Amino acid sequence: MRMGGDYEPRVLRGASLPPISAITLAGDRVADAEPPLLVGGFDLESTLEQDVWRRLLDGLVDGAVYAVFAPSWPLDQIDALGDATPPSRWATTWMVEDPGFWRDLVAPDRVGRSFAWCRDADGVMLIVGKPTETVWGEMALRLAPLRTDG
Repeated sequence: MRMGGDYEPRVLRGASLPPISAITLAGDRVADAEPPLLVGGFDLESTLEQDVWRRLLDGLVDGAVYAVFAPSWPLDQIDALGDATPPSRWATTWMVEDPGFWRDLVAPDRVGRSFAWCRDADGVMLIVGKPTETVWGEMALRLAPLRTDG
Protein backbone atom coordinates (compact mmCIF):
# COMPACT_ATOMS: atom_id res chain seq x y z
CA MET A 1 0.00 0.00 0.00
CA ARG A 2 1.20 3.48 -0.84
CA MET A 3 1.77 6.06 1.85
CA GLY A 4 -1.35 8.18 2.28
CA GLY A 5 -3.67 5.59 0.72
CA ASP A 6 -5.23 5.64 -2.70
CA TYR A 7 -6.04 8.99 -4.21
CA GLU A 8 -8.34 9.79 -7.11
CA PRO A 9 -8.99 13.32 -8.30
CA ARG A 10 -12.60 14.42 -8.67
CA VAL A 11 -13.67 15.04 -12.28
CA LEU A 12 -16.61 17.23 -13.29
CA ARG A 13 -17.70 17.45 -16.91
CA GLY A 14 -19.94 20.12 -18.38
CA ALA A 15 -19.60 22.47 -15.41
CA SER A 16 -20.78 26.04 -15.81
CA LEU A 17 -17.81 28.25 -14.99
CA PRO A 18 -18.02 31.58 -13.15
CA PRO A 19 -16.41 34.62 -14.82
CA ILE A 20 -12.77 35.40 -14.10
CA SER A 21 -11.33 38.86 -13.56
CA ALA A 22 -7.77 38.99 -12.34
CA ILE A 23 -4.48 40.81 -12.11
CA THR A 24 -1.32 39.08 -13.26
CA LEU A 25 1.78 39.15 -11.11
CA ALA A 26 3.23 41.31 -13.91
CA GLY A 27 0.56 43.91 -13.06
CA ASP A 28 -1.75 43.51 -16.06
CA ARG A 29 -5.52 43.55 -15.50
CA VAL A 30 -7.51 40.68 -17.04
CA ALA A 31 -11.30 41.00 -17.34
CA ASP A 32 -13.86 38.34 -18.30
CA ALA A 33 -11.09 35.97 -19.30
CA GLU A 34 -11.52 32.44 -20.53
CA PRO A 35 -8.10 30.91 -21.14
CA PRO A 36 -7.97 27.55 -22.93
CA LEU A 37 -6.55 25.96 -19.80
CA LEU A 38 -6.45 27.13 -16.20
CA VAL A 39 -4.77 25.53 -13.21
CA GLY A 40 -5.69 27.06 -9.88
CA GLY A 41 -6.06 26.83 -6.15
CA PHE A 42 -7.30 28.84 -3.19
CA ASP A 43 -4.14 29.46 -1.19
CA LEU A 44 -0.39 29.72 -1.67
CA GLU A 45 0.01 26.08 -0.61
CA SER A 46 -1.91 25.07 -3.77
CA THR A 47 1.05 26.16 -5.88
CA LEU A 48 2.78 22.90 -4.87
CA GLU A 49 0.07 20.81 -6.58
CA GLN A 50 -0.14 23.35 -9.40
CA ASP A 51 3.53 22.65 -10.09
CA VAL A 52 2.66 18.99 -10.84
CA TRP A 53 0.24 20.24 -13.51
CA ARG A 54 2.78 22.80 -14.74
CA ARG A 55 5.43 20.13 -15.32
CA LEU A 56 2.96 18.10 -17.42
CA LEU A 57 1.72 21.12 -19.37
CA ASP A 58 4.97 23.05 -19.84
CA GLY A 59 5.24 24.03 -23.50
CA LEU A 60 2.17 21.98 -24.44
CA VAL A 61 -0.55 24.65 -24.72
CA ASP A 62 -0.30 28.37 -25.52
CA GLY A 63 -2.30 30.52 -23.16
CA ALA A 64 -2.26 28.23 -20.12
CA VAL A 65 -2.81 30.20 -16.91
CA TYR A 66 -1.95 29.43 -13.29
CA ALA A 67 -4.06 31.22 -10.69
CA VAL A 68 -4.67 31.60 -7.00
CA PHE A 69 -8.25 32.54 -6.06
CA ALA A 70 -8.87 34.47 -2.83
CA PRO A 71 -11.63 36.71 -1.41
CA SER A 72 -9.12 39.59 -1.40
CA TRP A 73 -5.43 40.17 -2.08
CA PRO A 74 -3.61 41.90 0.79
CA LEU A 75 -0.15 43.18 -0.10
CA ASP A 76 1.62 40.52 2.00
CA GLN A 77 -0.08 37.72 0.00
CA ILE A 78 0.84 39.38 -3.30
CA ASP A 79 4.44 39.66 -2.12
CA ALA A 80 4.49 36.02 -0.98
CA LEU A 81 3.13 34.78 -4.33
CA GLY A 82 5.61 37.00 -6.19
CA ASP A 83 8.49 35.67 -4.09
CA ALA A 84 7.43 32.06 -4.80
CA THR A 85 7.04 32.61 -8.55
CA PRO A 86 9.91 33.17 -10.99
CA PRO A 87 9.56 36.50 -12.85
CA SER A 88 9.40 34.58 -16.15
CA ARG A 89 6.00 33.22 -15.00
CA TRP A 90 4.49 36.46 -13.70
CA ALA A 91 2.47 37.14 -16.90
CA THR A 92 0.77 33.72 -16.68
CA THR A 93 0.24 33.75 -12.90
CA TRP A 94 -3.05 35.36 -12.00
CA MET A 95 -4.43 36.66 -8.72
CA VAL A 96 -8.21 36.25 -8.87
CA GLU A 97 -10.57 37.92 -6.43
CA ASP A 98 -13.26 35.34 -5.84
CA PRO A 99 -16.24 36.10 -3.60
CA GLY A 100 -16.75 32.34 -3.29
CA PHE A 101 -18.20 31.22 -6.65
CA TRP A 102 -15.11 29.26 -7.64
CA ARG A 103 -14.55 27.84 -4.16
CA ASP A 104 -18.17 26.60 -4.10
CA LEU A 105 -17.77 25.00 -7.54
CA VAL A 106 -14.43 23.32 -6.83
CA ALA A 107 -15.18 22.48 -3.17
CA PRO A 108 -11.56 21.73 -2.19
CA ASP A 109 -11.22 18.95 0.39
CA ARG A 110 -8.17 20.46 2.07
CA VAL A 111 -5.80 23.40 2.16
CA GLY A 112 -3.38 23.24 -0.77
CA ARG A 113 -5.75 21.42 -3.14
CA SER A 114 -5.40 22.43 -6.79
CA PHE A 115 -7.73 22.13 -9.75
CA ALA A 116 -7.45 22.32 -13.53
CA TRP A 117 -10.01 22.99 -16.21
CA CYS A 118 -10.00 23.02 -19.97
CA ARG A 119 -12.66 23.66 -22.58
CA ASP A 120 -13.00 21.82 -25.86
CA ALA A 121 -15.73 20.92 -28.34
CA ASP A 122 -17.24 18.56 -25.75
CA GLY A 123 -17.50 21.30 -23.11
CA VAL A 124 -15.66 21.89 -19.86
CA MET A 125 -13.65 19.34 -17.91
CA LEU A 126 -12.80 20.32 -14.33
CA ILE A 127 -10.38 18.18 -12.34
CA VAL A 128 -9.96 18.74 -8.60
CA GLY A 129 -6.63 17.47 -7.30
CA LYS A 130 -3.35 16.27 -8.74
CA PRO A 131 -3.55 14.41 -12.03
CA THR A 132 -3.44 10.64 -12.06
CA GLU A 133 -2.34 8.80 -15.19
CA THR A 134 -5.96 8.14 -16.22
CA VAL A 135 -7.14 11.71 -15.69
CA TRP A 136 -4.06 13.13 -17.40
CA GLY A 137 -4.71 10.85 -20.40
CA GLU A 138 -8.23 12.22 -20.82
CA MET A 139 -7.10 15.83 -20.43
CA ALA A 140 -4.23 15.34 -22.88
CA LEU A 141 -6.73 14.11 -25.48
CA ARG A 142 -8.91 17.18 -24.91
CA LEU A 143 -5.88 19.45 -25.22
CA ALA A 144 -4.63 17.86 -28.47
CA PRO A 145 -6.25 20.51 -30.71
CA LEU A 146 -4.60 23.26 -28.62
CA ARG A 147 -1.09 21.82 -28.63
CA THR A 148 1.74 24.17 -29.55
CA ASP A 149 3.95 21.39 -30.87
CA GLY A 150 1.66 20.49 -33.77
